[in-house]
Amino acid sequence: MPTGVLVQFTDEESLSSDCHPSPSDVEHYDSASSVNTGTQPMPCGEAVSSNVSTAAFQLSKPDVENRIQEAPCSRCLSIWTWGTCGLPLGGFFLAFLNSASSSIVYGFFLGYMGLDAYVLLSIQALMKLPQVLLLPFGMMNDCLPIFGYNRKPYFVASWIISGSALLIMSLRPLPAPYYCQKDDGSYDVMSPPCNPSIHDEKNWYVFPLFILTAGVQLGVVAGEGLLLEYSQREPLECRGKMKAEFTMVTMAGSLVSSAAVGVFMNGKEYLGTFDWGLSFSGFMTMCLLMVTFLLLDAGQQPSA
Repeated sequence: MPTGVLVQFTDEESLSSDCHPSPSDVEHYDSASSVNTGTQPMPCGEAVSSNVSTAAFQLSKPDVENRIQEAPCSRCLSIWTWGTCGLPLGGFFLAFLNSASSSIVYGFFLGYMGLDAYVLLSIQALMKLPQVLLLPFGMMNDCLPIFGYNRKPYFVASWIISGSALLIMSLRPLPAPYYCQKDDGSYDVMSPPCNPSIHDEKNWYVFPLFILTAGVQLGVVAGEGLLLEYSQREPLECRGKMKAEFTMVTMAGSLVSSAAVGVFMNGKEYLGTFDWGLSFSGFMTMCLLMVTFLLLDAGQQPSA
């Protein structure tokens, strides 16, 4: 037998004109197909011969977590179906939270809490620490499946972690600002502070923000892994379309977050110029409503 790849199918109908099989259990191999590789060593520089087509070989690949309707080779898959819309929505709101958690640090900690500049720099460095956890989170996704699922449980867990941090920050009563405020709402930095004890409460906001950032990074890893599995099932003529759409969605989430912080957190108590705006607790409540919406949407997704 020549060196190569031999794919044997127990069901002849599986070699139909459709490019993708019907979805089965998440990330489990199709029981109707098996892959056997040759045992002879392949000489260096020789091309690997195969007696199967690309469409037939794709049938032997594991399915992805959420259900994708059958699509012929001439059609591109979409992430905007009822079974897959949680992925772009999750990417949008994860980008929103990731941008918001770094954008509110300046106005809240430096302005409202009156912390020193070196403390602010330490907080900003702490907010970037979860980015080094991408590799461990990725290993957890690949090597530690939960109930047979590698992506969706971690994706949902990220929202639970983020929602818990947002719940703590939204329910905790906000103390009075560090500096005294003038009649127009701006701070009187030349007078003694009105609430110097607020510095003792900074940890109640620093560590929940850190947990929020860590939860966001966990969701980013799970979402990117699931997107990669979807992209592997795209036809060659339009491969990369889902990744491009997902990237545009996440960039839109970051832009909307920056605009939301610039509008709703631009009060004078946060070193802004507006006479109105949301409080820190109010903004966290708005983000908590987004997380609740995503969790409800995940619960309504069709089970794989």
